[in-house]
Amino acid sequence: MAVTTNFASTVLALVDDITSAETATLSNAYYTKFFEVGKLAENYTIIPGVRTGNVIPIISTNPNYAKFPYKDPTNCTLPACDIDLPFEAKAWQIGMIACKTTVCINGFDENFLAFWGRYKRLFGDEDVNSALMAFVMETWERDLQAALWRMAWFGDTTTTGGDPNYALLRAMDGVFTQAEAGNGVKIPITENAAGTGLTGAEVYAYLENAYLQASVLPWFDPSTLRIEMTSAMAAVWVAWLNSLRDRSMYNCECYSADGVTATRSFTLDGQLKAFGIPVYVRREFDGVINQLDLGNPYRALLTTNDNILIGTSELDQLPAFSIHYSQDDDVIYIKGGAQIGVSLVTNDYVYIGAEEVSPSV
Repeated sequence: MAVTTNFASTVLALVDDITSAETATLSNAYYTKFFEVGKLAENYTIIPGVRTGNVIPIISTNPNYAKFPYKDPTNCTLPACDIDLPFEAKAWQIGMIACKTTVCINGFDENFLAFWGRYKRLFGDEDVNSALMAFVMETWERDLQAALWRMAWFGDTTTTGGDPNYALLRAMDGVFTQAEAGNGVKIPITENAAGTGLTGAEVYAYLENAYLQASVLPWFDPSTLRIEMTSAMAAVWVAWLNSLRDRSMYNCECYSADGVTATRSFTLDGQLKAFGIPVYVRREFDGVINQLDLGNPYRALLTTNDNILIGTSELDQLPAFSIHYSQDDDVIYIKGGAQIGVSLVTNDYVYIGAEEVSPSV
């Protein structure tokens, strides 16, 4: 696949005289502000040296409350006690994603090259450190990180060949897919199915339900928990929290002037919490859901900090990319991809936004 651009149909289409041409330069370019795609490897525990089929041994530490029976105090006979050392296991599933892009400098329009201060060359041997190539590489690396988020959370090996997202999701099962298939607590969000918006009070109710159900389970320890949440859901939660501060502390039906004019206390990028549990707002989730038209924009996962593991064969494969100029065909090759697997190791989770309800709900 080659590099494409709409430069001619947008920028050049508005250049029709000397005046309009004066500012149509790189030095006057405005870069749109958008959230940066986070690096997946910096947000979760990475396990290198993983192959498909490798086993994750899971040692149970659940206490047994049915041991140490009554002892008759009139004799010296001790009842027998068995010791059970329970194990569970889960197999790794590693998938590959990759692609290649060719950049032919001479294939670009002269006006486009002039914008970047570059020229056509006899052999197309462009400086890979030029501003043009730096921008190309930034775009490449950003999209590769976005693909890692797509696979880590939304990958689905059951995606059928007729699905438009088949090539984008089939490599391995992501966290949301594993959560749907697992035996943790699953709470559907009816607004997802109905295609209607959530209110802040409804987000609170879903989070409270998740918290209460988790609180009676053996793995519950607020100090070790985290909530992963879509930006669509978090935005409603944040707006509602901020609106509460606008109310008077003496009468919730009245507004406080200080509250209304004060800087908003809660933001998507701040230290957001629910019941004392850190909430990690992942705009990358929304990017995948919207671009791939996956539906269910309201999703959240309550789980332990160490229950999400990212696996790869070698650390330089998460991700890997290279760029080089070929003297054989006079083009620049950019190659990149990753070997990635993810494991929602145990059923110690509550999935809010699941498609099916768990029996415990």
